[in-house]
Amino acid sequence: MSTKITNIITKLDSLLTSSFSQIPKNKSVGILFSAGVDSSLIAKYAKDLKFKPELFTFGSDYSKDLELAKKLASDLVLPFNYLSLSEKEITKTAKKVVPLLHRLKIDPNLMQISLSIGFYAISRVAKEKGITLFLSGQGSDELFGGYNKYLKLEIRNLKLKMEQDTLNLFKVDIKRDRFMTRQSDIDIFFPYLDRAFIAYAQNLPLSLKIKGDKRKWILRQLAKQKGLPDYIYNRPKNALQYSSGIQKIVEKLVKKNQI
Repeated sequence: MSTKITNIITKLDSLLTSSFSQIPKNKSVGILFSAGVDSSLIAKYAKDLKFKPELFTFGSDYSKDLELAKKLASDLVLPFNYLSLSEKEITKTAKKVVPLLHRLKIDPNLMQISLSIGFYAISRVAKEKGITLFLSGQGSDELFGGYNKYLKLEIRNLKLKMEQDTLNLFKVDIKRDRFMTRQSDIDIFFPYLDRAFIAYAQNLPLSLKIKGDKRKWILRQLAKQKGLPDYIYNRPKNALQYSSGIQKIVEKLVKKNQI
């Protein structure tokens, strides 16, 4: 690895560590955890920085995340909590989150409902465990080119699209996630969305973010350097609403007019 790449990884590490320094030490920390590279890296920093985090994962019978999440929790020696949502529980929770999405003026489409169900429900579990602050990996995909759609864009349009998506993240996704967790009196912090981290990441060459069909390349190098296993730093991106299996059930319920 070149000195330039090593220096960039070192700078990312320093900025992310600085972002974590904003978290009050008296908080009881939970990680919204899917075993993707984003949330896994957040979990590793939280552990190394002595926040004593617990991992929280949600899904359904169709979940693709559970086995890897359990494996990494074991490898990191961190407490792991899994909430399996049945169709009945998803239906019940959907009827609670749809009005909340309307209050936020967010279109209650399949994706928004599915994600809101997961965050709303897992927050109830975390509250019973005494968690007062969630950490989330939101923002990494927009900063480091994590979405499939980015592979289809010409370079001249790619940087602008990623910057626009980062701005939109604050208008919809962050607002949604924070509102859903606050229904259980749990706040949420987004380490990747620290202002200094965003500024540095957005100015990195696109060639370090997307290499061929490998997305978030430089972030994966950071994850490798921090000691995460290859089954994590090489794991392909899976959107949470799909990997949790919740959207599959929500789609079925919408077709039956049960939501």
